[in-house]
Amino acid sequence: MPRFLVAFLVLLLFNSRFLKAQNKQTAQNTNGNTYALIVGISSYDLNGIPRLDFAHRDAQEFARFLRSANGGNVPEDNIRLLINEQANYASIYNSLYWLMDTCRKNDLVYFYFSGHGDVENKTVHKLGFLLAANTPRFNYINNAIRIEDVNSIANTISVNKGARVVIITDACRSGNLAGKDNRGNLLVGEQLRLARGNEIRITSCGPDELSNEDERWAGGRGFFPIIW
Repeated sequence: MPRFLVAFLVLLLFNSRFLKAQNKQTAQNTNGNTYALIVGISSYDLNGIPRLDFAHRDAQEFARFLRSANGGNVPEDNIRLLINEQANYASIYNSLYWLMDTCRKNDLVYFYFSGHGDVENKTVHKLGFLLAANTPRFNYINNAIRIEDVNSIANTISVNKGARVVIITDACRSGNLAGKDNRGNLLVGEQLRLARGNEIRITSCGPDELSNEDERWAGGRGFFPIIW
């Protein structure tokens, strides 16, 4: 069986199990609100970062899903959708802090990112990043979204706020979100138990793998979201 077909079947099986878990989770969320930060970047401002074709469309489709009855009829005011130039470094961080400041116990919080991901190789830690629309090609440290920051904010929301967090990343090398930085080094005991119980992370590929998109998939989409 071709590797592509095997990968598709594995992802399809995983996705069906996740959707069942999410339906159960949504049913239990009657006492809380749903909030979402959705980022889709196809066009990057600076030279050296390749353009994507359909990342923004994937983000728009996810927002549309959340607004629908199947997605929970999430109010427009509870969704921040940042597309292309709107998804700059400052806007993404401001919106992550908006999630952290707004959500309360029993809320359901989504962070969806479709765009480029990368790892810097200059330091021993090899930090992972999600690239904002205005991120320069070779200067990630102060100009891109640190995966460790995303994890820290998720941990704060799940542990301190008691909300449920779903992180979905369709980006190259985004598997770092599920790797060694997943829980952070500061979570211990009860905090670790709460984080494990309240957080779900779904990534389109492993730490050293690439995500794919093609006009043949749903008229132009990334491979990862078309199996939803």
